[in-house]
Amino acid sequence: MTQPSTPSPDQGQPDQEQPEHGQDRPLIAGTPAGEPPAAEPVAAGPVAAGPVAAGPVAAEPVAAEPVAVPVPPQVAQVPPFAAPPFQTWPASPPPEPIRVHVPPTSRQAPGWLWPVVGMAWVLLAVGVAVVQSNPATHVDLFSRKGPTQAARTAAPTYPTPYTPPTPSRVPRTTVPAPPTVPPSVYTGTGDAVITLDRPPGFAAVRFECPACSGHTLVRSDGADSLVVNRVGPFVGTRWLDVTGPPVTRLTVEVTGSWTMTVGGMDLVPTVDGVATGTDDAVFLVTRPTRTAQASFTGRGNFVVWVVELDRDYQSPDLRVNEIGDFAGVIDLEGPALVQVSGRGDWSVAPA
Repeated sequence: MTQPSTPSPDQGQPDQEQPEHGQDRPLIAGTPAGEPPAAEPVAAGPVAAGPVAAGPVAAEPVAAEPVAVPVPPQVAQVPPFAAPPFQTWPASPPPEPIRVHVPPTSRQAPGWLWPVVGMAWVLLAVGVAVVQSNPATHVDLFSRKGPTQAARTAAPTYPTPYTPPTPSRVPRTTVPAPPTVPPSVYTGTGDAVITLDRPPGFAAVRFECPACSGHTLVRSDGADSLVVNRVGPFVGTRWLDVTGPPVTRLTVEVTGSWTMTVGGMDLVPTVDGVATGTDDAVFLVTRPTRTAQASFTGRGNFVVWVVELDRDYQSPDLRVNEIGDFAGVIDLEGPALVQVSGRGDWSVAPA
């Protein structure tokens, strides 16, 4: 026998008043607030299982009830947020204009001006009186005559412009003075050191070593430190004491027998025409010349030095410095001393 089902406490009960916000509300109807609900008695006995109709079960809509959430008193006492009112800043006052004090101009002349003007008039009057009192400077201020023309004077004369004279070259035939001391002759074999005892002035040295082998070297303690520098035999003449201090010592470094002659202009031949040779030589051109035709045929270095005696400052000038054959015109203003260095056939013809 089927027992009637006990209706749910929520069914058929009238709607009760909802508690106000902030008050406790019983979770189960009929239960005082703050107390746990009492347990419902369940009837004992067998429960007959009735047939259950198959099919979808329609869900009954349940009205949602608001749930009261307790609010702590500290939060309830906080006043609602209120935005601060918008503050406006007062506008700054406009800047005050800059006032510049300009003193008023006075049209009255300063007190010191009148004495200065008076003094100027007094000086002007005194000057006019002085000019008028002098007959030489008297001017008739009240005359109606026209201006008188000044007496015509002769045209000024200017000095004749300077015309430099045309240079005329007068050659000087000043040549080194003839030696007062005879030449000194030295002979030897191999190396040697020779001390010279000669007066200052132009000097020349002739070195002869026709059978020398190896390096033939003659050095000096003067400006031209290297007098002879040749490989093998050497027979020639070189100058000394052209510039710088006089030579006092000669050093010979050769392999073989040699002869050295030290003298002055007596070792220098004079040439009026063509000078020729096959080794080093020094010669004197006595006549006025402008140029010279030089030629060389051989191997090695061909060098020509010239000392023009027509100049106040006499120093060697390099005219030719070539290797191998040479033919050309060189400057040679005579009178002049010429030194040629070359191992071969050479010629110098002053023009």
